[in-house]
Amino acid sequence: MRSRATWTFSEPASTPVSTDERILSSEQWIFFVRHTDGGWEFLPPDHLDGPAQRCRVPLSELVFLDARLLELADLPSEWMAFRQSRADEWVRRPLPVGPTHLLTFDAEPTEEHEQCGEVAGAIVSCFIRCPSDEEAWDKAMATLDSGHWRTVEVLDREIVSRDDFEGTDNLQYYEQAQLDGEVYVFHTFETRSHDE
Repeated sequence: MRSRATWTFSEPASTPVSTDERILSSEQWIFFVRHTDGGWEFLPPDHLDGPAQRCRVPLSELVFLDARLLELADLPSEWMAFRQSRADEWVRRPLPVGPTHLLTFDAEPTEEHEQCGEVAGAIVSCFIRCPSDEEAWDKAMATLDSGHWRTVEVLDREIVSRDDFEGTDNLQYYEQAQLDGEVYVFHTFETRSHDE
């Protein structure tokens, strides 16, 4: 959508911002916006899939392509916004803060779990970005409990960085935790016969 709307950002129109080349070529649309002390970032729906096609352009160029970005001019620093389609309202949230904790558990379903009897258990990887190890533990326990999982053993409990997952399938979960704060990955295994 092309527009000559009134400029509402506190930053000058010429401010360099980060985006994806496919947005500029209209192959993609702006799904996600992040505002940090380091500036603004405008990304497409598939920004976590595959290699990035990042570039820097003046903020005004993106507003020219999508005037609804003016609705985010008052988005505070350390906040993000996203929408499910171009027509949807923006959803705003504070960005998660703190280090990323990886807690890995061997877990089994409780009797209330819908797959009790169908799965024997799961290895659960909990990627949680928050200020403290205690808070990460509490969040993981609350999620497992609400999903009717019981921990059998703690397999790992550490603070991780992007470098720990470079070139692995787990990088996507780490990246998503930077945005959502929490990502839980369940690798279930089937019930085994007692005769084995």
